[in-house]
Amino acid sequence: MMEQGLEQVMRLLGHRAVEWMRQSVMALPDPLPADDPATDALAKAAIIGPILGALTGRPSPVEVLARRRLCPDTVRCAALDHLSGPGSRARLILAARLVAPEDAACRLAQADLAHDEARPAALRLMLGASPPPDAETMLLAPLPPVIDRASLSARLRLLLAWWRQAGGPPRLSSPGRHGDLLRALRDWAGLARQMGDTQLLAEAVCGLLLVDPHHDVADMLTRIMDLQGPDGAFPARLRRPETPTPLAEGIGPTLSTLLAFQLTRPGRRIAPAALPERAITGAVLELAAAMAQRIETEDLDPRARLLGQVLLMRATGRNHLADMGTDLVLPDRALVGRLASIVFGDPVAALALRRHLGWRQPARLVTPELAWLSGAPVRQTGRLPADDGAIWMRAVRQGDGPAFMALIAQARRHGALPDPCTHGLARRLAGTALAQGCRSDASFTQLAAALERVILLATVFDQPPAPAMVA
Repeated sequence: MMEQGLEQVMRLLGHRAVEWMRQSVMALPDPLPADDPATDALAKAAIIGPILGALTGRPSPVEVLARRRLCPDTVRCAALDHLSGPGSRARLILAARLVAPEDAACRLAQADLAHDEARPAALRLMLGASPPPDAETMLLAPLPPVIDRASLSARLRLLLAWWRQAGGPPRLSSPGRHGDLLRALRDWAGLARQMGDTQLLAEAVCGLLLVDPHHDVADMLTRIMDLQGPDGAFPARLRRPETPTPLAEGIGPTLSTLLAFQLTRPGRRIAPAALPERAITGAVLELAAAMAQRIETEDLDPRARLLGQVLLMRATGRNHLADMGTDLVLPDRALVGRLASIVFGDPVAALALRRHLGWRQPARLVTPELAWLSGAPVRQTGRLPADDGAIWMRAVRQGDGPAFMALIAQARRHGALPDPCTHGLARRLAGTALAQGCRSDASFTQLAAALERVILLATVFDQPPAPAMVA
């Protein structure tokens, strides 16, 4: 517990730091261009702000400031860029949890990053993934021969993310390891001082308080507090600034110092982050809303309207065919096959379409989809053919979208869930379809194809059907 006088000083300096952030943020353009250097600074504020708010029990001013200028369209574009190619602004995608928490593209990108084992463990933990089994080993592994800022900061960020996901001090394998981590943190704080790095020192203080909430960090905090500039910012280097600190330079040290101030009050807990659930279903609902608007505002061909209504029915679970009235549209064989494929796996949608079309079971059922539409028995075993594994892996490795979607259709026929290694490509294909379908110049045909694709992906990956016999 800090002395009362030190607590009052920390409160005063914290208010000054937030005021510096407010003035700096409000001086930025509105809306802020995506390529503005301050975008990354606001993303950092959007990541740390909710943690500060959770510790205080009310929304943090840092959260409010991040929302003022960090535009939801900016984080959505970053998410779509990640889903469509190798480039990734992971910090912006993580910031979307505050700025655009319900955006379908952002949730897809967050789920993709959280499940990507090639990404840093700290990033995955902040997105809701479970702590890796070797988290303790990664923290306490020997430092590289040449110690730089990146290697220290990565370990301190991992500790913060582990604490964030654990909802409190991380549990180590033994009391001895707990002592090893405390000694390592004290050593890292000493290295931060040698490097003259304010943010590293503040992060080391946070780490000590995360592991031992009652640890005596008064000397280190006093050293940091003495550095606050006349404008209220904390500088990047361990020396008091004489000129105003730019937002991009001061945001990291200032946020880390504000977090250290809050962590000096022991006994505070924070709810773990949650993984985005049913992310592909979110893309289905966003495209379904676009389809509903298209049907309402455009004069569509009767067959196109029928296709749109069936897609909406499959996406939302509501019988949109009732909106077409009693006018009967007689689809050709190709359209019937497409409609049967859309409703496959959903007995309620198949029954509604069958009644709307007055469909009778033909003498010869060519595909399981037509059998499902007719109400004939369709067996779903819940298993994929044993010899399909190599084909799946080749499609995933090559990023072959058409081949992958054909395999997904086969998986749906069997009522089977593919290997977890296929989920990443599924999310990326869903993101591509979302981007194509939501374009302002997208045609009805493009929107329908995009919605049909994500419905198929969601059916297999988000809502795997139970083995069934009949529609």
